[in-house]
Amino acid sequence: MGSFGGPGGAVGGAAIGTAMMETGAHAEIEAKVDALTSGDVAALIAQDRSGFDAVIDGIYRILWLLGIGMALWFIIPWIWAKSHVKKAVAKQLNGHGK
Repeated sequence: MGSFGGPGGAVGGAAIGTAMMETGAHAEIEAKVDALTSGDVAALIAQDRSGFDAVIDGIYRILWLLGIGMALWFIIPWIWAKSHVKKAVAKQLNGHGK
């Protein structure tokens, strides 16, 4: 038995393997194999973050920013009103508000 596709298939396979090594796909596969053989689960999880996880992280960031914005929306007018009420009361007590 010969190789699948004969000598042409062997040359094609070698060319594809060389191209994969040059593009860096080989390094990613090697990192996954090393993580699998050493049992490094954290490294595998870090490598396999999906697009869904990125979307969820983006949603959490947006919710945090909205929460901060809402807090400022309520706190700033409250502080402003409190300072103006103090000034108005001081004016009335000093007799300047008549």
